[in-house]
Amino acid sequence: LAQTSGGVVPLLRSFFGFLQTRTDFYIVDPSPKRRVGFAQGDAERLLLRAFRSFPLKDPAGRPVDHAPVADTLARLDERAAAPSRPKRAPKPAHDRERPSPDA
Repeated sequence: LAQTSGGVVPLLRSFFGFLQTRTDFYIVDPSPKRRVGFAQGDAERLLLRAFRSFPLKDPAGRPVDHAPVADTLARLDERAAAPSRPKRAPKPAHDRERPSPDA
C-alpha cells in the first residue's frame, strides 16, 4: 500500500483524511451521553495504543522499548512549535528548443 501511495507519509495522510471526512473520529464531544465522536484526547490515546501494540525494533531486529508517552508528546510539541525552515524558491525551468511547426 505504501508503495502505491507514494510512501508511508502519504498513506497515513490519506488514511487520516478518510477518518476526518468520512467518520466521527475527529469529532470531540464533551457530553457523557455522546452518540458520536470521542471525549477530548480519547482518539489520540486509541491511536497510540494501536501503534504501541506492535513492538519497535532496531535495524538488527532486536526489541526497543517505546518512549514514555509524555516524552513522545513533548517532542512532538517541540517540533510543532519550532520555526519552520524557509521554503526554497523553485528552480527555473530550462528553456528547451521547441520543434518547428513544420516538423
